[in-house]
Amino acid sequence: EKIIPRFIYYYTLSSEFQFQFKEAMHGLIGGVSLSKIRNFTISLPPFSEQQHIVTKLDKIFQTIAAAEEGTKLKHFDSRSLLESVIQSVFDKASLNTNNVRLDELCEDKRGITYGVIKLGDEVHNGVPCLRTSNVKCRKIETDGMKRIANKISDEYSRTILKGGEVLVNVRGTLGGVAVVSDDMKGWNISREVALLPIDAKLANPNYVSYFVSSRQSQQWLSKNTRGAAYQGINLSDLRNLPINLLPKIEQDMIVKQLSELEYKINLLEKYYQKKLRELAALRLALLAQELQSEVA
Repeated sequence: EKIIPRFIYYYTLSSEFQFQFKEAMHGLIGGVSLSKIRNFTISLPPFSEQQHIVTKLDKIFQTIAAAEEGTKLKHFDSRSLLESVIQSVFDKASLNTNNVRLDELCEDKRGITYGVIKLGDEVHNGVPCLRTSNVKCRKIETDGMKRIANKISDEYSRTILKGGEVLVNVRGTLGGVAVVSDDMKGWNISREVALLPIDAKLANPNYVSYFVSSRQSQQWLSKNTRGAAYQGINLSDLRNLPINLLPKIEQDMIVKQLSELEYKINLLEKYYQKKLRELAALRLALLAQELQSEVA
């Protein structure tokens, strides 16, 4: 009779409540005991004003949620467009070329293999080691990258990177495929990542990366995925992945066109991500403004 539950919900999103919550956090996982939550204070306006605040915030949040949903949909559509174009390109390529096995495109003295089995402890200024969390779809992210001892890396000299190799996730989070940039020379990879040392005379590494990340290749690999709880791709299956090999000049042209399109799509995605952050900030700003003005 005195408090509208939805007003409490909105209050828990406010900076006033969040400040009290953070101040009360303790322990390794940052928990807050119920006894402390019971003692939190709340700026409580009269019942009629609570109703007014809830009605107004419901309308505002509904509008922002619709804007967020529309932005997420555009984000999804832009990524879907890119994947559709990639699929279309390789569907056409399959009509004018012969298939070769993936391992036929690798350097003679460096075959398809995986990296370091036991990474050991984090070593300051050690050798950067890429894991499945770093290898995404056609890009490598270095956030959270682990550094391993030089001695451990040297024991796996076969996977010390030179630049230009293609990496494929074969354990855990599958679907990651990316080309190693030249500035990653001397780095290494973990057991969950396969190294594809593409012979640049035979194939453009970026062409191979686009092809392996395409829907048809991922479906082929999915059919050969082993394991239930911890899924993975056997290197023997990866070596046999069929690749539509076009003449080198046509590969380069495809890479140029797809790279330009992907660059534009990435710019769009950054714009959409920025819009989502702005909408989230707007929600909090309007929430604070409404609660403070009505309580005052």
